[in-house]
Amino acid sequence: MSRKRLVLILILAGILAFSLFRLVSIWQEYEEGDAIYEEARSYVLTEEMLGDDRVEDIENPHRALGVYVDIEGLREENPEVLGWLLIKDTPVDYPLLQGEDNSYYLNHTYNNAWNSLGSIFLDCRAAPDLSDLHSIIYGHNTKNNSQFGSLRKLRDQSYYEEHSEFYVLLEDGYLTYAIFSVHRAHTLSEVFQTDSTVAEEHQAFLDFALEQSVIESGIEVLPTDRIVTLSTCTGNDINERLVVHGVLVEDSRQEQ
Repeated sequence: MSRKRLVLILILAGILAFSLFRLVSIWQEYEEGDAIYEEARSYVLTEEMLGDDRVEDIENPHRALGVYVDIEGLREENPEVLGWLLIKDTPVDYPLLQGEDNSYYLNHTYNNAWNSLGSIFLDCRAAPDLSDLHSIIYGHNTKNNSQFGSLRKLRDQSYYEEHSEFYVLLEDGYLTYAIFSVHRAHTLSEVFQTDSTVAEEHQAFLDFALEQSVIESGIEVLPTDRIVTLSTCTGNDINERLVVHGVLVEDSRQEQ
């Protein structure tokens, strides 16, 4: 065997070993992050878990959803917890945070532990009560379907029809959003312009979202409607995102 060929084999072997090491490291971080969020779910109790006697004793603003989320308890661990994001019967079941910037929670969990899994977080410029016309929530696209990794499944019409709403649970109630559009978007597109207060500009964004959608929702959206967008990477292009748009259809706080 020639010296050049031996050197080439050693280089390729080194690249393979490093790649395997990185892959194992990533999955270990995923497992550590998943364990942290499993602990977070100790703050989420179903009424079956609580039992009939305790249910009556708890003032539960989330009762209509069949759960009780102790937002106050989560905030004792981290005051930047806003609430809880939920898509029923999917892995999207996480604390929702908002930091001082849009970088910190890319690699920190809800309890401030460093982990590449990061957190689900609201854009730092958004109103924390989600009262803006358009708010964006970010999360990682992971290989194990944690965080926002399962959002890709919403591109399938049948899956979408079974999971057509998401919820933001707050300390004093919950918000229900009906998903009306799923598509890919460039980071410089209309999707990521959230500072519009003009009805015409907001309508232009809504028209774009509906035109680009890969699912049929049959939902009509108006320029006065409040929208929340779930955004995650696609893994194909550093400037491309998979986005899921939901329109506010219920604010339980207004019913109290």
